[in-house]
Amino acid sequence: QASSSALGSFAAFCSYLGVCHFADALMPASQANALGLAAAASVNFMMQRRSFAPGAVLNSSLMKRYVLAEALIVSIQQVFFLTLLEARPFLAHLGHVSQEDPWLLGGLRMASQAMVFVAVSFPLRKYWVFAAYELPLYSHRTRCQQTKVRL
Repeated sequence: QASSSALGSFAAFCSYLGVCHFADALMPASQANALGLAAAASVNFMMQRRSFAPGAVLNSSLMKRYVLAEALIVSIQQVFFLTLLEARPFLAHLGHVSQEDPWLLGGLRMASQAMVFVAVSFPLRKYWVFAAYELPLYSHRTRCQQTKVRL
């Protein structure tokens, strides 16, 4: 699950970086980051669902848990990025680059995403959002609902 979840997160991460890269030219880095996080959250839902619950019924309980978890994860990512953004002048000085260097902003985004994935996103999704023993599953052959499965 970890590798599949990481692959899903990587796809969401690429969409995040792409949106942020284009949005950086149009708005401040903090707003571009928020827009990128929103885009990545959409991609991430589809990818994480395939990783943790590939046949699971999309019920209201699952949606509520996912939305709450995603709101928490995105909020933590934004706060962590804003915290790292405060260190941008120092980091730019250390790296002998401009504070507006896209590589510096990209590095800050990568660092914040990696830390939050390991510390918050993966465990929260695995053990709360997509906990397998709580999900009613469908048979791929018959498409009929089976009883809840405890793994």
